Amino acid sequence: MKLTLVSTDNELLKELDNVEEFSEVMQIVDPDSIKSLDSDVLVISDLLVDLNDLMLECKLDEKHKTIFYMLSNRKNIEEVKNIKNICESYSFNVIPPKMTVSQITKEIVKILFPKSFEKKKVAVFIGADDKVGVTMTAQSTAECIAKNSELKVGFLCLSHKRNNTYMTNVNSVDVLKGKLTNDLLTKNDILDACYKKDNLYMLSGIHNYLEMRKYSIKNIERLLNLALEAFDIVIVDAGSSLDNPLTVGALKFTNNVLFVTTQQESAKTSFENNSSIYDNLLLNRHNFMLIVNKYTDNSIFNSIRQITEYTKMQLAGTIDYIGSNVEAWMPELEKKTFYNYELKDYEQQINIIAKIISKQLDFVLDIPDIKQKKSLWKIFK
Repeated sequence: MKLTLVSTDNELLKELDNVEEFSEVMQIVDPDSIKSLDSDVLVISDLLVDLNDLMLECKLDEKHKTIFYMLSNRKNIEEVKNIKNICESYSFNVIPPKMTVSQITKEIVKILFPKSFEKKKVAVFIGADDKVGVTMTAQSTAECIAKNSELKVGFLCLSHKRNNTYMTNVNSVDVLKGKLTNDLLTKNDILDACYKKDNLYMLSGIHNYLEMRKYSIKNIERLLNLALEAFDIVIVDAGSSLDNPLTVGALKFTNNVLFVTTQQESAKTSFENNSSIYDNLLLNRHNFMLIVNKYTDNSIFNSIRQITEYTKMQLAGTIDYIGSNVEAWMPELEKKTFYNYELKDYEQQINIIAKIISKQLDFVLDIPDIKQKKSLWKIFK
């Protein structure tokens, strides 16, 4: 398969040239020669070719089986959304802005050669806001996977907060920043930095909020690639804020994303306010799996049906509101998640989420088949 890169990005050219499936990779910087190219795939930068010109040149040209249109960082939210809609109508593939050359290459390979695209064994948890319990849910799931398998499980907190409420003696990801930002980090550095509890390895989030901007999306991609070398499975607590490179880098790294929310109106408002940011980052939130935390049958809150309708996400599971079963302050005081208490319903609901992840990422958990306790009709009423 022949590929032509219409861009001045030499680093991307080198990355594409290393893909074995491409028999030939060439680069041009003269957009006027696009129509005469004999290529199976075109990867085109919007810095060289305007979308209007691309539509005129290529919409009737059947020689190019696949076209990728790369958006630069100068696009605003509405412009990105409009371009994406237009490109999809013309069967052009859109490469989002702010992606590294490695991420761009992987996106192209994933679309062209889906069978050869390696599924990353990473699951990322993201919250509607900072009150929905994303850290509790993500850490409980990581603990469940570690408890019910012999896999080496890495639990990384990658957001704008420390997120160490339910752990003790755990280093911050900041201890890796120096080597990470200078491309000196190794998988052994990650293993050494993590707090180890049996087969679970834990690393908390940033210690200093002001240091957050010193990370880049490329740094987080490298961190997660090295984490995959160090661990069999990686679970990421990405927090809830989309204004930092740690969270965005984690979300862009994998398609296996679980969205944690609650029935409260404030969670719905936060989701709606962030919709334009997801669009700008070209993150397809409708492919996220939905977890409704702190669930209650009280009719004053949004129902499960209402939540699935406004998020347009597939429900993965619900986690009941703990209420008086455990005092709310105990997990924070004792530095452990609800998964470590004698809460059979909570444990079963986390087990369901863990089993879904195991199916998605193709690994085995030693958890007995789970009987559905709650009526689905009652949940969706």
